[in-house]
Amino acid sequence: MLRDGGTYVEMGQFPDAAPVNTNWHRICTKDVTIVGSWAFTANDIADGIAMLERTGERYPWYAMQTLFSFTEQGVADAIAGAAQMRTVKSTIVPGPDLLADSATGHDVQRNNTHPLARAEAGRHDASTEIRKH
Repeated sequence: MLRDGGTYVEMGQFPDAAPVNTNWHRICTKDVTIVGSWAFTANDIADGIAMLERTGERYPWYAMQTLFSFTEQGVADAIAGAAQMRTVKSTIVPGPDLLADSATGHDVQRNNTHPLARAEAGRHDASTEIRKH
């Protein structure tokens, strides 16, 4: 998925769970640069948001998320979904106003849509809806 001469950036805070086997021949023949960062600073957030906006036409960022409410059950479901690899990105939404569709007032939990997902669907095919738990 990375073009020849491309750069792969891995940012994260995750445990050293196990060694990762890789084929170094593929990395070298593609002349790939790999950059890792344990954390980020506040200065990096604006750059990250700008990157998401620049690439939003090509990648369905919102459709990759599964939204969970900021409740005890929502957090438990988000963790379980991520641990069982049922979600690409478990997103815990901090407030009920972010779970409601402001245009209709419908709760995302009931109608399985979100205004951000509908905006994405306009740029992609109709399958780019957020899965909601």
